[in-house]
Amino acid sequence: RRRRSRRPQWKTADRPGQRGSVIVIGAGPVGLATLKECVAEGLSVQCFDRQDGVGGVFRYNKEFSGGCWPTVRLTSSPWVTAYADFPPDSASSKHYTTQQYVEYLERYVRHFELGDYIQFGQTVTAVKQMDNRQWAITTVDKQTGEQRCHYCDRVAVSVGLHLNPKPVDLPGQDTFKGEIRHAATYK
Repeated sequence: RRRRSRRPQWKTADRPGQRGSVIVIGAGPVGLATLKECVAEGLSVQCFDRQDGVGGVFRYNKEFSGGCWPTVRLTSSPWVTAYADFPPDSASSKHYTTQQYVEYLERYVRHFELGDYIQFGQTVTAVKQMDNRQWAITTVDKQTGEQRCHYCDRVAVSVGLHLNPKPVDLPGQDTFKGEIRHAATYK
């Protein structure tokens, strides 16, 4: 395991013109793996997630559409789901609940010391490429409502395939008497 020699430096990703800076949007499984690799490469990196902890769509949250409900079990065993460089802590092949998977991701963050790079409660409201080919990322703090702009060379959007439900228009939908709900609203 590679270790960092110093604490993360936030200032480099907050000034236009800096090189080697990355912003990762989303602290789910893919966002965390991306964050870990950026740290290992020595890049100036920040990760923003609108939730209060890691897990992305696997972290149950009634406030947001999409994602899992509390009793879901993953469809793959921990040995298939785990990162290659961070095996599960049990020999069991029993599929994780979403809570167990989130706990696994939290252990991953602690093991690779990624916590200082993640800012929770930050909703990304805009991603715009500037004339100088850098990116301007606007975030809004969930608690304070403060809006802030961050600058970087690269953006990794890791917000989850199932974050936003796609509306459907089915034949006969307008005359159907029952309730029509998207699976994303099932909590």
